[in-house]
Amino acid sequence: MQSLSDLQGPGRLGVPGGSSNGIRSTRQNDLAMYENVTRPTGPAMTWAMHAINHLDLGDHDKAADMLARSYRNNVMEPFFIWREYSIERNETGAVNFLTGAGGFLQAILSGYGGIRIHLDRLVLQTPSLPPGTRHFRMKGIHFLGARLNIAISVMSVQVEFTKCGQDLIIVIGASQQDVICGVHPRVCKMSVLMRQFKLLPSQDVMPTLANGHIGFVVFEHSILVNGLYNGFMGYSHRARIPNYANIQLRSCANDTKTVTDDCLYELNIKSGFFRTTLTSNTITAEHRIYAHRFLNRVIVNEFRLTRTGASTEAVSLELVQLPGEPTVDFTFSSATPETINGLTFQRILGETNDREDSNYQKDLRIIHVFYTVAPGQITLPEGQNEITYRYLTGIDFDLTVVRKDLSDAIQFYVNDEIYLSHEAAWQTFWNNYGITVEGDDNLAKSIHTSLFFLSSSLPSLISNQENTDFYGLAPAGLGRGGIMLQEYQGHSFWDTEIWMQPPLLLLEPKWSRDLLHYRHITREAAQNHAKETGWKGRRYPWETAYTGREVTPPCCPEVVLYQHHITADIVFAARSHFFATHDMDYMRQEGCQLAVESAEFWESRVKWNEGSQRYDIHGVMGPDEDHHNVTNNVYTNVIAGYNLYFSEFASCICRKVLNLQEYEVVEKWSQIARQLTLLHDSEHDYHPQFEGYERGTAIKQADVVLLGFPLQYPMDETTKKNNLHYYSEVTREDGPAMTWSMHVVGHLDIQEVNEAAQNFKRSYDNYIRRPFMVWSEVTEGFVGAGNFITGAGGFLQGVINGYAGVRLHQDSMTIEHPRLPPGVTSLTINRISY
Repeated sequence: MQSLSDLQGPGRLGVPGGSSNGIRSTRQNDLAMYENVTRPTGPAMTWAMHAINHLDLGDHDKAADMLARSYRNNVMEPFFIWREYSIERNETGAVNFLTGAGGFLQAILSGYGGIRIHLDRLVLQTPSLPPGTRHFRMKGIHFLGARLNIAISVMSVQVEFTKCGQDLIIVIGASQQDVICGVHPRVCKMSVLMRQFKLLPSQDVMPTLANGHIGFVVFEHSILVNGLYNGFMGYSHRARIPNYANIQLRSCANDTKTVTDDCLYELNIKSGFFRTTLTSNTITAEHRIYAHRFLNRVIVNEFRLTRTGASTEAVSLELVQLPGEPTVDFTFSSATPETINGLTFQRILGETNDREDSNYQKDLRIIHVFYTVAPGQITLPEGQNEITYRYLTGIDFDLTVVRKDLSDAIQFYVNDEIYLSHEAAWQTFWNNYGITVEGDDNLAKSIHTSLFFLSSSLPSLISNQENTDFYGLAPAGLGRGGIMLQEYQGHSFWDTEIWMQPPLLLLEPKWSRDLLHYRHITREAAQNHAKETGWKGRRYPWETAYTGREVTPPCCPEVVLYQHHITADIVFAARSHFFATHDMDYMRQEGCQLAVESAEFWESRVKWNEGSQRYDIHGVMGPDEDHHNVTNNVYTNVIAGYNLYFSEFASCICRKVLNLQEYEVVEKWSQIARQLTLLHDSEHDYHPQFEGYERGTAIKQADVVLLGFPLQYPMDETTKKNNLHYYSEVTREDGPAMTWSMHVVGHLDIQEVNEAAQNFKRSYDNYIRRPFMVWSEVTEGFVGAGNFITGAGGFLQGVINGYAGVRLHQDSMTIEHPRLPPGVTSLTINRISY
């Protein structure tokens, strides 16, 4: 016999829904027995309680049957009036039987919604969707003076406070994530996003975890490092280090998982980690992996085992460590043991096999790698209710630096400080740079994941030790690009300056400065590139990596020859940086030289046309890569003009820095800019993309449309409208993700709100891959780069510069015609820097 004290639930819930093995089997037996002997024609509310019990036991099929049974035969049409007894029974019983309605609502709120009230907290116990639904929203839930909305979708569970009362704690599912209302006021404004799934997708849509120094795709076989490349010229790619941090629960690893293993996978962008949770009748195992945001030379694996059953016996689980095949990018030394703060690591020293270009890279790169060897199994000892195991991987070019971060990490083990310091860094990020919307869960998740994946590849703003130089923001971020001829090999393009730098500049100018500094430390190769191709000044190559020399693969000779606008794109980013910051140190140290040398390039690049009395630019390729070796590409000419104007403007503050004595030298730059050819078709009142462009010809991506934004080139509203409408019709459906965001801004500028809304949804919904909301370069059915943060950057411009209306000018920042995105009731941007 059991006493009531044996059966009462815990005061502070250890594991939501966690009952002992004996209690669970008793509950199953109770259900099975009493369902068989309960009269099928009994009162309406009975079966709702059966539905809840089946959900608690994880039997969703049986729960769905009981839910249907609880209302379908007890609600009378046409006015859906409840009756006490099922239509299978001859007598109706009480009419307007609200008791039945109450039971049914309990099945919805407490069963599928998972809402359970405890002494000190509200628990959402394994919330799930009712059968046949994709979205489930409960609004105005009251608890301890707070009011909250709960939204459940295929992708996530979202909790949103509309009113905070006294301090309270809400626990969501098996993840044990606390949402605290009242202690941190900002939490009242932020939604907590959870993404838990039972199956992992293919690697091309798995999320990237990074911290600006190291990055990796979750459960993939490579670790990549900022500035670390291997390969000669066009074959230069991010150098692959075997992923010794790829440690997994054997029961949840894709290669060894069985259908009986109960695993949940979750990307937590709020705190910057990936979690796997394995549950059984005796134990819950939680595996958390993250690239530490403060100790940014370190990757952390944590395994926490928690007893859930009545047994006190020891319980063991198997681990697998899957670093992948030996790398072809390094020659590694044999592993030697080294003990740091009482923890033994394996240490290897790697040297890259190939220089990118010996003219600029004299030495091969050296990297120091430390990793702990994971045991074959981990054990929750007999009589112990919880235990945590940690395994660290550390990587840096400097042996002293990586040793210090590992040493400090081990010291941070006390009181879980190693995780808390990482979480605090992400909390600071969201407090400072968060963008939130209310009313559209999918849009909210898209914004949050865009910010997360974009910022993850950037240097930590506060780190344990000084960051090294940042070597560019590649289209697929820091965790991809380690395979030759795939995902742009970690190279930098115009994507950095035109698509990703604009939102980053407005959120955190320091990141903008990091991106510009990369172009400065690679300037020698750009200077030589101009000279070697017959021009003056500084000409940046289309693709760059470690040295700054041209590293476009052999596949694509056209972009090497004709993509010249990238030099002006870089100056446009420097121009925007100066307008937003008035950063005189940047101009004196780096910007002045960039301004002058880029102007010298364009001065040598233009050709005077006696017939038109204009300057032409021959032999170029604009942003539309379907057409090369064209003359007077409109985008190229306009941004080259901006380059020349800014260079003259900058000369006023650069004269002493660069010893510019003759004003005539720089005055000519603005004269050239004023006389550059700008094609315009007066009949159709639009800008043909280049000389000889035939109307109806398809293009790959936004080109002329970029004149409206980000260039903000002054033009008649009818011309802007015609540009938008015409080029929307001829742009390829399989074009890259960022194109439609610029159409959004353009339509908003001319008050075409419906067209803007259509393009806004088109700009992200077709490019973000479930389940972890990872950006793809192209729409479904086409092959492109994963974690395509170029698309995230363009999308964020649509939010910040489009709907929020933030516009940067030479002498001001304006908020022009701000509007809410479609389907949204509020838009909040925590910080804009100016």
